[in-house]
Amino acid sequence: EGPDEPAAGSLSSLGVDAEECRFLLGCLHASHNQKVRSGRHKLHLQALEQDLFLTEAQIRKLLEKMERAGLVKLSAGRGGTKITPLGIETYRRLESA
Repeated sequence: EGPDEPAAGSLSSLGVDAEECRFLLGCLHASHNQKVRSGRHKLHLQALEQDLFLTEAQIRKLLEKMERAGLVKLSAGRGGTKITPLGIETYRRLESA
């Protein structure tokens, strides 16, 4: 872990639940692999499919915190959200933990 890379333990210091972050990063990583972007509504529906209750407003706040940490890139309007290379690395570390 480098100084700019959030570890699973430091996600809570950002005010982000590690399990929710792992879920969102996993969805965004899958979207990245399919060369598409995901919006809050799509992420909300995916959360419901996994029995994870996250409203679109909660997802928005989580994504804003994750963007400040450099894990995702938010686009205005209908641009959706894209995972960053740091987000991919963080997701991989969370999955292997």
